[in-house]
Amino acid sequence: MIDIEAIVSLADQYAKYGWTLRRILLAEGSFADLSNSIITQFPDAEFVPHEIDALWFSRKNKDSETWELRRLGTPPFALVEVIDDALSGDQREANLASLELEMAKPRPSGTEH
Repeated sequence: MIDIEAIVSLADQYAKYGWTLRRILLAEGSFADLSNSIITQFPDAEFVPHEIDALWFSRKNKDSETWELRRLGTPPFALVEVIDDALSGDQREANLASLELEMAKPRPSGTEH
């Protein structure tokens, strides 16, 4: 079960390195349990019901923005996408959605990539 303390701790850890928590994706059970705490603790982050429990962080680069999708729970797992500033908002969202689909794929035990 995901708890608010784990999310706060992870967000603080990423913030130390210049990352901004942009979106919080929570599966139905976690969403119901944590929605009030999440909205209060992270008013600037988008809060989205999803099939996975994960956090989207971003960090601006010179001509791009790096987005990292960090799965909540164990084992820790993250996927990264570097998005060029020239991409449209629709293309950026399509790239991010593609990473969400990749993370949601079932994997045999012990075969994270």
